[in-house]
Amino acid sequence: MKYLAQEFEIDLPVPFRDQTVNALMLGEGSLPSFNLVVSRDVLPKNETLASVVKKQLQVIAGQDKFKEMEPQKARTVPVAGGGVLSGIEIFVRFKNGGNIIYQKHLYVLPDEKRILIFVGTSRGLWEDKETLQWNNLMNSVSLKP
Repeated sequence: MKYLAQEFEIDLPVPFRDQTVNALMLGEGSLPSFNLVVSRDVLPKNETLASVVKKQLQVIAGQDKFKEMEPQKARTVPVAGGGVLSGIEIFVRFKNGGNIIYQKHLYVLPDEKRILIFVGTSRGLWEDKETLQWNNLMNSVSLKP
């Protein structure tokens, strides 16, 4: 597998798999006002995107004061060179260590084996500016075939 990161490119033999995480922070200092985390994983055998999202919601629901803020919805993600893929977006709020966390997640399958998960987190209330930030970021995504 040819693995391309912003800083390097490397040839990885099978059975390497990509389970990297990118943490992108908005703002100065150690406590960003908004962050975007992109996780990569392998779709478990006999699972679908919907079943992965359902399991993730069950994990989050174990947090204190969990609330699904909006119903799950489909969201399309463009593919470089044309076309789109359908993903699943969720919006949740939960309490963690005394802090109330607001997050939007977008789950997408770039192919039949891999899953990408985009998670936007706000340190304060999720307001119109966070929705705009999230939408601008997600609208700028272009998946590589």
